[in-house]
Amino acid sequence: KNVDGPKLVTGKPLFGLDIQTEGMLIAMIVHPPAFGYSYKSMDAESVKSMPGIKDVFAIEVYPEGIEKQWSDGGGIDKLVAIVGESTWQCMQAKKALKVEWEKNSPLESTAWHEEELTKLLNTSSKEPARKDGDVTSAFKKAAQIVERTYSAPFLAHNTMEPMNFFADVTAEKAILNGPIQTPEFLEKTLAARLDMPVEKIDIQMTRMGGGFGRRLYGHFGV
Repeated sequence: KNVDGPKLVTGKPLFGLDIQTEGMLIAMIVHPPAFGYSYKSMDAESVKSMPGIKDVFAIEVYPEGIEKQWSDGGGIDKLVAIVGESTWQCMQAKKALKVEWEKNSPLESTAWHEEELTKLLNTSSKEPARKDGDVTSAFKKAAQIVERTYSAPFLAHNTMEPMNFFADVTAEKAILNGPIQTPEFLEKTLAARLDMPVEKIDIQMTRMGGGFGRRLYGHFGV
């Protein structure tokens, strides 16, 4: 029985984006345009005076020496954060902010992924991970061999509800609430990132507006 059924169909607050507390501010992240870019510089002062904007700064998500969990893979180490009074104000500042990114590795694209996968297919392995029967012999005895190559485009791993998390962090404790699929690992990463005992970190969970495995990776909570 889905006890939240009536709330789901009537649009009652259940999701991470529904959380509202008195005095809460909105933080919005500016990402590089593609994997393969890293942060270089920005003109933060040009948007700090915009209505409702409280601060604009670069944030190092995983400083050197921080122990990462497997769920921290895929995150970009340094990003830009815009803090303001409302989502709309942060969106306008994000549009206006000029950030300079620099290329530090090959930019990911469909063509790049296909090229890398083709290299792997054309590289023979000394020790196969699995061997069922004699494939070479089967091909030699086959009446007909059909060869086909299939590929899929490199797509964004998007969810229906935008990635979000609520955080209330003080010197004594950290309370977080949001749509996460790996709360245990996020808790461990935050303990390392905040230099705080795990016992003082409280990870609460909301309904997810679609996860699809994207919310396995908890860097958006960090």
